[in-house]
Amino acid sequence: MFFYGDSNSRGFYERVKSKIQCYEVTQQERKQCHNKTNNIALQHLIHTSPYNIAWGSFFRSSDLYSPQKVFRSIPSDGRYIISFNHYLHFSAHHLSVYERTLRAVRDEVVRLLERNPHGQILLRGPNVGEREPYVYYVGDVWGQYITTIQKETFRDLQDRIIYFPTWDITLASEEARLHPTCNNHLFDLMMHFLCGRDQ
Repeated sequence: MFFYGDSNSRGFYERVKSKIQCYEVTQQERKQCHNKTNNIALQHLIHTSPYNIAWGSFFRSSDLYSPQKVFRSIPSDGRYIISFNHYLHFSAHHLSVYERTLRAVRDEVVRLLERNPHGQILLRGPNVGEREPYVYYVGDVWGQYITTIQKETFRDLQDRIIYFPTWDITLASEEARLHPTCNNHLFDLMMHFLCGRDQ
């Protein structure tokens, strides 16, 4: 399983890790966990730039993974689950930056599914979230635009990708944290969509 994205993606990795017994290795910002008995491997990889955290900090470029590096590392045989969440770190930039990144992800998803039809892809949509003081970066101000971009970018792959919208759930629960307190419930629900599928 590959968890590709930001800290909410890392939370998904941590949730799955808590459900299985595995040996974890951390190299800089890359996390891996292996259970050889059950042939399960988990990896969390941080998405490519921009990966700023709103107050001027940036990660080292060696800690970030391009879509090409991630998707091309997945073998052509075997069953793989790839979950990706690209959202909050892009909100401080022009929407065209997000569009270009998502198109690059889409191109790699197409290549992966041609090579390995057993790949399962899950895209998590934006969640409601804000920081104090309320500013446009690292918050939900672009959330609805990003939702539209996600749906348009992957429209022709809608039979191959599971899109998991979190906006309405976090809005209804009056959840305004960047890392929703209901994340574990969301992660469990996402796993229910993935596990046992034939695709």
